[in-house]
Parts: sequence; C-alpha cells; structure tokens
Amino acid sequence: MRDVPAVLGGTPVFPNGLPDVPGALEPVRAALLDAWHDGSWGKYQGRHGQRLIEEIQALHSEGEAGGADPVFVELFCSATVAIEMALRAVGAGPGTEVVLAAYDYPGNLLNVLACGATPVLVDIDPESGQMDVGQAAEAITERTRAIIASHLHGAMVPVAQLRELADEEGVVLIEDAAQMPGAVVQGRRAGGWGHMGVISFGGSKLLSAGRGGALLTRDRALLLRVRRQAMRGPNQAFTLSELQAAVLVPQIRALDQADEQRLEAARTLARLLEPIEALRPFTNKTPGRPGFYKYGLWFDPAAATPLSREALIWALRSEGVPIAGGFRALHVGRSPRRFRKLGSLTHATAAHDRTLVLHHSALRGDPALLERLVHAMQRVLEYRSAVMERLGASGGD
Repeated sequence: MRDVPAVLGGTPVFPNGLPDVPGALEPVRAALLDAWHDGSWGKYQGRHGQRLIEEIQALHSEGEAGGADPVFVELFCSATVAIEMALRAVGAGPGTEVVLAAYDYPGNLLNVLACGATPVLVDIDPESGQMDVGQAAEAITERTRAIIASHLHGAMVPVAQLRELADEEGVVLIEDAAQMPGAVVQGRRAGGWGHMGVISFGGSKLLSAGRGGALLTRDRALLLRVRRQAMRGPNQAFTLSELQAAVLVPQIRALDQADEQRLEAARTLARLLEPIEALRPFTNKTPGRPGFYKYGLWFDPAAATPLSREALIWALRSEGVPIAGGFRALHVGRSPRRFRKLGSLTHATAAHDRTLVLHHSALRGDPALLERLVHAMQRVLEYRSAVMERLGASGGD
C-alpha cells in the first residue's frame, strides 16, 4: 500500500496526536496537594508566591558576580499585562513612541495602543526572524520611550547590543522573553538584558500555570513605578494566585534540564529537515542557549509548488502534528494611521506569509518521534498536488 497522507486516506503518523503538555507532572501534583493542605490555595498572599519569586531571582542570579544588583520580581496575571504596566511605568502615552518589530506577538502592539502611544515598526532579520537592531537604532526619536524586543520561535534578539543602544539613547529596553524563560542570551538569562524583562506562565508555555507572568528588573525605581501602575487601593490588581505560584515552583527547578532536552531535539530536527527544501528552520545568530516554546520554520512556496502554506498546515494537522502558522505581521490589515513604520518591512511581510511554528510538545528528545514527524512532512510534500486538489474539493474542512 502506498504511503499516502492522512488527508488522502492514509493512516495518520500520530493517530492520537502528541502527548499534551504540560501533562500530569508528579511534582506539580505534590505542589497542588501542599497548597490544599495548608489552605494557601484560597489566600491573597502566602508562601508560594514568595517562593516563586525567590526561585526566579535565583535563576537570574546564577553565575553572576557578587556585586551584581539584585533581581526584583513582580508577579502578574499575564505577561501581556506585565508589559502594559512596564510601558505605563516609563511614561508611554499620547505623543510618545515605542519601537518594536513588525513581526511580533500582537498583544505588544495592542499594549502600546492601549497606553495611547504610537507603535514604531521596524523590520526583522530575514534568517533569524528577530528584530533588526540597526533599524531599531534608526527608529529612535526624541519621542521614543521604550523598545520592546521579543525572542521568538527558537531564535534570539542580540539584546546586549540593543541594551547598549537603549542606554546611549536614554530609552528603556523591555525584553519580552515570554517564549523562552530560562534561556541564556549572550551570557545572561533571557529577560535579564532589558531594563525590564517579562516571562510568561501561560497555557502550554514552557512554564505553565494556565495564565500568568512575571516582570523582572534590577532597577528599584522602575519596580516602584510598575507597582504604582498596578495598585488598586491596597492590592496589586493583576497579580498571580497562590495556587498558580505553587505549581510553578517545581517547574522552574526542572527548567534547565528540560531546555537542554528541547535544544538537543531541535538540533536533531534541523539535521533531519536538511533534505526538505520547502522547510528551513529559523537561524539563531545570537550566542547562547535558546528556548523552544515554538520551533520556527520558513516555508518556501517555490519549493513546495503547488502546495500552499495553509494546505500544508491542514495536511500536517491531519497527521497529528502540532503545527500552525506564525503571527500576523503587525502592519498587515491595520490602518497605517495606527503606527509609524521604518521602510517597507519586507522581511516582516515575508514572515507573515511564510512562517510555520511547531509546538514544543514535539521536542521531547525522542529521535524516533522526530523521524516520524519529518516523515509526515515528507509524505505530504510528496503528494502535494493531490493534497491541493483534495483541499479544493473539501474547502479545507
């Protein structure tokens, strides 16, 4: 029998999909029971939130000189809210500007607009998919209050250079490390180069509590300004719950080991993908150890003709592969009156059209699983004409 894709009647490579994440982790179960036994699960404040803060502080202090400034941590209900509070803390508002890459998480642009400031969009590197630091330098004016730089899809922004630029220009760097908490970027943990950094605890993230995030800074004055923005009466209005904090503590302790496993799987996957011209992994150009919440791939439509990206996604999902398109570029489908842009944003537009992201549930360190994953891609591409015909006949349903 021919090895045809599932959309053409074949057997899916992963009939039951891949195991869900984060899964039934025993240390998390123990933490939940601990919070239940001591009653902290229903309290405003308790030992779990403080323990989580201490774990994050320890993670971001490893290997640093004894004279380094301490890391302050503020917990939030989401990384998106944390970035909004950071923007408000630095005075982003009407008449001011915030620089960010035109290919980025849409919530970052919406946060800038929510503050009343103007987003200034710059292009990305065509291989790494990360912010073009040279363009960011050109975008800064006397109205600029901040730069938001996001590490995306397994590649990293050269934030050491970006921090130097921000300091020279007197603007604040907000480092969005939501996709890769624990990653090491140019000798520091992701989030540690920014005047403020943000990590996420959202559903299916590398550290997951369903929702949540944290803001990091070594600047006490910035911390106090963030807290003033977040306070509503006597309470921090947007904080994390004790129960969420409890389940995050054991995950942080296991993060480095899990990151190393995902990195090794990513290297194996890159090697297995070499014969497939239509799919090219994002190229990380920044020294360090990236994190992989999503594994980024460039789709080459010329090498896959007549298969479209959308058809490939549909066919691979039918195989049980956890793959999707990337973000919508921030300038696409929005009124140009809502932002200022630098140049034509050619590479960000290409990312809008060509990016694929593979969820980290596929990066479990199992070479056999990765080989089956690549096999699913190969057989869909082998039957690409038939897949396109099937898509047209079914409407993609």
